[in-house]
Amino acid sequence: MISKKNNKQDSLKPIKMILNNLLLSIILIVWIVLLSYTLMNPFDFTIITEGTFHLQVVRALLIVISLVSILFYGINIYYGIYFFKSQEKENALIAFTSIFLIPAIYSLALNIRKFKSSDWKELLNDWFGKDDTFIHNDKKEKKLKNISLGFSILMIPTLFLSVFMTDYSNIVFDQITLQASLQGIFFGSWSKFTIQSNLLLLIFTTSFYAKMDSKIFKNNTLLIWIMTYITITFVGYNIVLLPAEFETSSNPLSPYQWFETVLQHMLYPLLFVIYGFYIICNRFYEKNSCAFKTIMLGMIYPVIYLGFSSICPWVIAYSTYGSFTSTNPLVSNGSLGSLAYIIGFTFLFAVIMALYWFINKKISNKEISNKEISNNKKK
Repeated sequence: MISKKNNKQDSLKPIKMILNNLLLSIILIVWIVLLSYTLMNPFDFTIITEGTFHLQVVRALLIVISLVSILFYGINIYYGIYFFKSQEKENALIAFTSIFLIPAIYSLALNIRKFKSSDWKELLNDWFGKDDTFIHNDKKEKKLKNISLGFSILMIPTLFLSVFMTDYSNIVFDQITLQASLQGIFFGSWSKFTIQSNLLLLIFTTSFYAKMDSKIFKNNTLLIWIMTYITITFVGYNIVLLPAEFETSSNPLSPYQWFETVLQHMLYPLLFVIYGFYIICNRFYEKNSCAFKTIMLGMIYPVIYLGFSSICPWVIAYSTYGSFTSTNPLVSNGSLGSLAYIIGFTFLFAVIMALYWFINKKISNKEISNKEISNNKKK
């Protein structure tokens, strides 16, 4: 049974590699366009004006695309080594030539034609199809669906208000005002980890309600990642940012701001962690995920985000969380001391993720052993 599963995974590796190369080719094309635009339109990093907003966004995107391309290159190297060891030189060549844009696209054009529609369907099923590896309990699953739906409904209005807090009554369709408004939306809301992590809660609970038996929820890996992200939101705001805000800010928060702050930084994180443990205690898997793989994949998003936050003050003269993420002395009273926060939170992400993985494993193993004992008694 195991060998059949391994054979299936091996047969899907070429198509996964081709798909990875396709995404990498698109990313490289976008990266070249963004880099060309920034080189043709240089500006002073220390001066921020409405007229340079488009350049700020382009440079921010260039940073993110660069980090993502490194990730895809790493995946390609993995496939290249795998195919090289398997004596599949043609596939290994496709993986290793991904560093050269034109050969990679040429190889893609030749190899995509080899795969039938059934191969693509099999790949999608392997990623998103029905998962039968967890121990079913219809009553508990019905409760989980109802709780997930309630959580999703609870989050929709507050997330909408927090993301779109810009005063739209002041928008006039001229270049300067519209750019200033867009700048407020992106850098004022979407760049915040609070907004992103809370949005992930909404996506998870809605998806879990819609298709609980999907393979994307296998081994509670996705749940562990999102529990970690929202825990960092709780810890980062309540232990670091909120005390600093009380100490330095002369303008107290308005009642609405307090309401929004309590919801997104305190109530939602606590409720989701409780909800997550409820899933862990009621949804068991016969086999646990690999700790190293879970943590490494789960750290991709935090590392990209923290990397983006630390580079932004130098590239676009903007700091996501003021002096805490600014290493540039000319931006938000920054200093090299903020590196301690960035490095510290990187390790904190990994530690909390490892802790949640360990708890999930212990609870799952205990439940499975209890079930085996119960089955033996019945026999």
